[in-house]
Formats: sequence, structure tokens, C-alpha cells
Amino acid sequence: PHSSTLFQFTLCTLYGNLDNHFGYAFPWSPVCWFPLSASTEEHEFHHSKNMGCFGTKLSIFNSMFGGYEQYNKFKGKQEKEM
Repeated sequence: PHSSTLFQFTLCTLYGNLDNHFGYAFPWSPVCWFPLSASTEEHEFHHSKNMGCFGTKLSIFNSMFGGYEQYNKFKGKQEKEM
């Protein structure tokens, strides 16, 4: 690939990883602006339970392969407790 394309891809990937691993969902994060992007909350669930939500920033893969099954159960339990 062209060097500027590689540089842009690297920056976007680094920013996405930092956004996921801060442990806080920033509401102003540009990563949230994309319609198929997974949330930081989903990534936190993945690290805490190690089940589901395997797509890092593309939620379409979780939808296609059933990655949200455990996450939706978890969210349902949380909502019932509140």
C-alpha cells in the first residue's frame, strides 16, 4: 500500500485500540460516529467475561456470528437489577 494510506490506517487502528482500552466510554469519541462500530462497553464485557463481542470495532461480525448472544443476556440481567 501507499505509505500515506498505511500511516492513516496505523493511526486509526492505534486510536481505536486506545479508545477501547481506556476503560471509559467517551461520548465525544469519533469512533462512535460510525454506524457499524462496536461500543467500548461491549469491549469491556469481552474482557471481563471473555465470551462474545469478539469484533473489535466492527459490530457487523458480532451480529453475523452470534457474538452478541451472551452480551444481550448480560445487559438484560443488568437492566432487571436496576
